[in-house]
Amino acid sequence: MGTMAPAGPDLKACADGEILFFQGEPDTRLYRLVGGKVLLYTLFQKPRIIAVVKESQFFGFAPLCSGYHLFNAEAVGAARVETFEYDSKDHVFLKSYYTGLCRDLQQYGREELWGKPETEAAEMWRLVSELHTFKEPFLVRFFPFQTVTNTLKTWVSEKKNPTGSSKRQLPISERTIKGGKQMAVIKPFRAVRPPKHLVGKIASKPYDVIDSEEARAEVVGNPYSFLHVVKSEVDCDPSVSLYDPQIYAKARANLESFIEKGYLVPDREPALFVYRHTWKGPKCPFPEGQTQTGVLGAFSCEEYQKGSIKKHEWTRRDKEDDRLNHILTTKAQTGLVFLAYKHQALLDTLVQETLRSEPEYRFSDELDVVHELFVVNDPKRIAAFQRAFEQLPELYIADGHHRSASSSRAQQSRKAANPRHTGEEEYNFFMAVAFPDNQLKILDYNRVVKDLNGRSEEDFLKAIQTNFSVQKAPNRPYRPLKKGEFGMYLGNQWYVLGAKPGSFPAEDPVKRLDVSILQENLLNPLLGIQDPRTDKRIHFVGGIRGLKELETLVDSGNWKVAFSMFPTSLEDLFAVADQGKTMPPKSTWFEPKLKSGLVVHFLDS
Repeated sequence: MGTMAPAGPDLKACADGEILFFQGEPDTRLYRLVGGKVLLYTLFQKPRIIAVVKESQFFGFAPLCSGYHLFNAEAVGAARVETFEYDSKDHVFLKSYYTGLCRDLQQYGREELWGKPETEAAEMWRLVSELHTFKEPFLVRFFPFQTVTNTLKTWVSEKKNPTGSSKRQLPISERTIKGGKQMAVIKPFRAVRPPKHLVGKIASKPYDVIDSEEARAEVVGNPYSFLHVVKSEVDCDPSVSLYDPQIYAKARANLESFIEKGYLVPDREPALFVYRHTWKGPKCPFPEGQTQTGVLGAFSCEEYQKGSIKKHEWTRRDKEDDRLNHILTTKAQTGLVFLAYKHQALLDTLVQETLRSEPEYRFSDELDVVHELFVVNDPKRIAAFQRAFEQLPELYIADGHHRSASSSRAQQSRKAANPRHTGEEEYNFFMAVAFPDNQLKILDYNRVVKDLNGRSEEDFLKAIQTNFSVQKAPNRPYRPLKKGEFGMYLGNQWYVLGAKPGSFPAEDPVKRLDVSILQENLLNPLLGIQDPRTDKRIHFVGGIRGLKELETLVDSGNWKVAFSMFPTSLEDLFAVADQGKTMPPKSTWFEPKLKSGLVVHFLDS
């Protein structure tokens, strides 16, 4: 039967009939307290029951193998045990379970648990004894690792704090590692996503890189397009305001319809994902091509609120409100946030190992970007990714400030409405993909302005020369060649603007940015654009649309002047975010974009 571990604590406090699930040496065992004695059921390749053991033989460790069955014990006169089967996708690897649960239990201030199995055992007994004092049956069955861990923590929290008035357990984002250092948290989740044969038809552009007219054109002939969810105005009368409740109600109805029709299917178990972009060919703006690979999971809203997930832009309130209403009405996050981190060897290794498997999805989009998604649902692999993320001191929002801000506000709304809030509910996390910085590239993010703020073209050109050199461009359209240089399209003519030395504080990480120089020395004082987040007279055009788009907008007569920008560097982004400062809005444009519709994260599991 194997050697058992040393005695555990006194079990007299246990309620009769309680079921406890541990593992023994060398087999997996289930223990049940009946009549003051502990019944032990052992899982063998050939089913059998080891009858009664003493309380002093109650605890042990062993690996859990798949393919075994737990059978009803009535045949040997023991209390009835439910019959069920499990396989490698359903069961908990108990050794990982112990390690992971004890890692979670560090929230009680027990950092000594790290790397000490004997302490892990003692701490497990402390928790189990605490559970028993509630005098209620408790059964841990074969569920995915994260489900079991969350079940235990939530159950303890509710029993200790039924009214929400007492001290609750710390949420996941408040955990610390040795030395009190903040660690990044990534959480697997049960995604709702397309079947393989439909993913190419369902995957769509993000909601914020396409306008309503373009979205209506794209959904023609494609009832599968996820634009029906993220740009649901395509199914409403064009006269309806984009912020009308009808728009959000339609998004929810379309999302529910997608699930009912089988366009989207819930995963059976929580998972992380690895998401890879590969971009080559004439449609790629980078001559050398672009490949970037990130880890997709659920990230902490509280870490975002505390600044551990760092921002570099302010957001527009009306845009936040739009996504907030979309999230709260659909009860789901339908778009991915684009995160960046300073590259790390351990994560690189884990990602490369994952890429050796077959992708769940592989398809090309309209720009010839190849999108691949790999599923990581093995509990041990998930735990390895989580440990690697714990070593990251911070994460940075590269793209998706409005999505992350609205998810944070949704979390605060749901938290306020939930008197039994624990911090582990799905609404506490937002869906994102984190990429290493050494794989990312940034394109220009250009500006067009509605008018010259009452000035004539001649007066405007003269006023510019206070802080900029001005000359006609040698070619059209004009793309700036270096920092401090700008292209300007006005009156069917391209100009080159150069920021004059001394016209901006070169030592300030924010004010020396080209987007800041243009804002502080031209857009605000000359064109009256005081707050580009809210001013309707300014429009932002991502570099992927090309400089010809600027000409088209101005030549239409709807816009008066356009500015082409030199791309902001990732080093500038980190420098600004690390100082807790923010860039002007729309300072960076990352490509390739993350597709919407590959995964959906619901606020309620």
